[in-house]
Amino acid sequence: MHVRTVRESLETDNLFIPQLNGLANAYKPPLLFWAGMLSDVLFGESFLSERLVSLLFGFLTTILLYCGILAFGKSSRFAFQISLVYASTFAAWKFSRLLMMEQMLTFFLFLFVYLYLRFQKEKKIAYFLFGIISLNIAYFIKGPLVIFYAIVLPLSFLAVDLLRIRKRKLNVNWQSILKYKHILLFPLSFLIPILWMFYLSRYSNEGALLIKFFLFNENVGKFFSENQPMLRILGGWLLYTIPFTPFLFLFISRVISTKINTREKRILRVIAYFLLGLTLLHLLPNRKDSYYVTPFIPILFLGVSLSLSEAKITSYFENPWLGRIYILLFIGIAIFSFWNSESKILIVSAVTILFLFVSLYTQYRFQIQFLISVLFIPLIAGIILPTFQNPLPANDLQSFQLTRLCVVSENPWHGMDYQNQLRKTMVIYSPPSSATDLCENQNLPILSLSNFYSPGKKYIPSISWYVWKAHLEIGVNDFLEIVQNVHSLKFKEQIQFYEVERR
Repeated sequence: MHVRTVRESLETDNLFIPQLNGLANAYKPPLLFWAGMLSDVLFGESFLSERLVSLLFGFLTTILLYCGILAFGKSSRFAFQISLVYASTFAAWKFSRLLMMEQMLTFFLFLFVYLYLRFQKEKKIAYFLFGIISLNIAYFIKGPLVIFYAIVLPLSFLAVDLLRIRKRKLNVNWQSILKYKHILLFPLSFLIPILWMFYLSRYSNEGALLIKFFLFNENVGKFFSENQPMLRILGGWLLYTIPFTPFLFLFISRVISTKINTREKRILRVIAYFLLGLTLLHLLPNRKDSYYVTPFIPILFLGVSLSLSEAKITSYFENPWLGRIYILLFIGIAIFSFWNSESKILIVSAVTILFLFVSLYTQYRFQIQFLISVLFIPLIAGIILPTFQNPLPANDLQSFQLTRLCVVSENPWHGMDYQNQLRKTMVIYSPPSSATDLCENQNLPILSLSNFYSPGKKYIPSISWYVWKAHLEIGVNDFLEIVQNVHSLKFKEQIQFYEVERR
């Protein structure tokens, strides 16, 4: 959807209010689309240029984390290590490669956190005001939600200063409230968004509808969708911090065991309250997707840098058990790869032998285990994911040199997806119920992604593919069955391309 919005907006010259299917895109604010359009103009229309936007903000987030760690007096070597650790998490790797809101949102939220922490440390109001400006910009990525995220940070500071446990008694320091009068300036975060909404309602034909749909249907609607289990959010912390999930538990244990007796430990407790508050905030709506925690992960690693010393980080990567765990993991991957590709098992075996060498010779253990840790996700992606990757029908359809193609599916996003991939082909989307009128009566070639539709007798099947079923939920036994036979069709569905029979 995001790529389609960028390209259609450029094609129709609707640069200020991005368009999707001929209408203003009410699903998301426009900043990501503006950035995607700018990238396409500068580097040419392609998936690569559009995804450069997320890659850029992933890089900027890593640089900002480095600067944040330095601001608290840590060494440049330590700051580089923690920043590289964050950049190597599953969250950063995944969302820096996709044209999605998450990486841009991560940067602007973390920019506010960085500026507000500098404000608390140096007492310069300019930092706070620049943070407010960053929230005005962030609204155009995720809407008002990001401003509510930000408010949790000064409230976390207030909670730390207001509530203290001394001699096993809870003490309330009411005077500390006076230090947070600046919270009254938070409404300024809505200044530019209010001007934007005024412009939409006054000068755009679809403005009022656009505002109503986004604020109510897209945001408030999350409270009325099907209720999802809270473990999805909690599981997001475990999933998106891979392969450095142990740092999450080290951070939690250090927060619990640390007394507030220095400024740095106060900041550590604030970050813990902040992350807890953001997690609880996402447990309120019915919709609880695991990736909602991804904008908070650099904040976690900033907390890690404050809670763990450089010596502690070094000992973690020098721990021989870390190497042994990696050896077992790569042996398992090698066994799995045996059924799929001889070249893969050679690659994995070479890495495993390297780890065996490291386990015997300790001189370079830190460097090797740190390097493999930061390369873990790319290695897994390069070895395992291609085995599970769906075929790309669009690549095979290129050889047919189609001028028009009718995509039949219950999901309209499929039509947009194939339009993005088949740039020289006019793609017409049709639900199965309308395919006779929109596709068959026009004698259009048909790509069917529906299990409930097959065209009339004048059409003949030409080529088919099998892809993983959408929203596939599998158990342990199902996973083991897939591993044993990844080419099994049990968990897949067919995509069929039909042509009109030539008489």
